[in-house]
Amino acid sequence: MPACSDAASGTVRQKRRDRRFAWLLIGVWIVNCFDLELTLLAAQQRMLSELNPVVGRLLPFGPKALTCYKFALLGIGSLILWRYRSYRIAAVALWVVAIACVILSFVWYQLYFGIEPAWGGINTACMDTP
Repeated sequence: MPACSDAASGTVRQKRRDRRFAWLLIGVWIVNCFDLELTLLAAQQRMLSELNPVVGRLLPFGPKALTCYKFALLGIGSLILWRYRSYRIAAVALWVVAIACVILSFVWYQLYFGIEPAWGGINTACMDTP
């Protein structure tokens, strides 16, 4: 009898872990959608000099190119992480990505609502000069 209850508790534990994993993955997608929107807005306002060379080459092609690129990377990465979600390394990798997304959110916050804004809440010290 104890073996049966151990198997049942293992299944319940796996379902909880899968649920946490899915919610964290959804959170990463949400933050990345905000990142995409803010990247496009900053590029339109000429406030950014893109450091990612791939994205830098895609920006001149317009928002659709960057959106397709971002969603393709997110989709492929999500599928890989979801496939290996039962492995501890996948959970660690997802947490690293989630933490990086939160840090990126703070960078965007600093850009738009910096501590020393030059005018109207936008920190012009970060703006790209033409």
